[in-house]
Amino acid sequence: MFVFRHRFVWMGIVVAGVLALIVATVLVNSERRSDSRSAGAAAPGIVSEPRSLSLPRLRLPSRPEKLLVFGDSWTEGVAAAPTTKGFAYQVGRTLNVETVVAGVGGTGWVNPGPNGDGDYPRRMTRAASDPTVTLLLLQGGIYDVEKPAGVGDAVRQTIVNARSKFPNAQIVVIGPIPINPDSSGYARMSSNIGYEAGQAGAYFVSPVVQKWINDQTFPGFLDSSNNHPTTAGHTYIANMIVGSLRQFARDGQSVAQ
Repeated sequence: MFVFRHRFVWMGIVVAGVLALIVATVLVNSERRSDSRSAGAAAPGIVSEPRSLSLPRLRLPSRPEKLLVFGDSWTEGVAAAPTTKGFAYQVGRTLNVETVVAGVGGTGWVNPGPNGDGDYPRRMTRAASDPTVTLLLLQGGIYDVEKPAGVGDAVRQTIVNARSKFPNAQIVVIGPIPINPDSSGYARMSSNIGYEAGQAGAYFVSPVVQKWINDQTFPGFLDSSNNHPTTAGHTYIANMIVGSLRQFARDGQSVAQ
């Protein structure tokens, strides 16, 4: 009887040990699966570093390639004397490249304009395809400030439409240019436009962040009778754009993901 009890006790110890080993193995494997699922995720209370995408260095166009500047009345050259001294034309002359200017007054990313010309996505679908366009500047947002809803979607769709029309074009988006030194009313929309441009693989120039319009640059910049740049104002915009393009050609651009 004593021997039986002794064997029974030892069998119980062995079984308990085996069960403990099985449980431990299951727990370890479970933790490994959990770690695998959460790999790359920040632990509670820890802010992960924002990811960024680096766009390559911009290649500036050269003849017989073309520059296309697409935008609103500011792109048209309104208030410049003559109109061909508008910033879009001046950028083309500085780069010494054939330039196509497609500006329609009052239109915007979501604003169809007073004459129903269509918002930017719709206007872009009507553009004539041209594989010789290797640089496309998309300027806008000024006429969207009062009703900015949907601007982000419109930026993405405009870029999609542009790539179908101009398959060889590098795209640079130029955010809204404030009409006075107080740019606070443009900041949120400009940031939204920049984010969507970056997600679509386009370069972005932010006149708001770069403070193009400030107390020093504002005098003489705007024709107060029509809220459009003077000839000198157009020259200033052209110089700022060319400076940004040359920086992209030298350094590329990093955009948040």
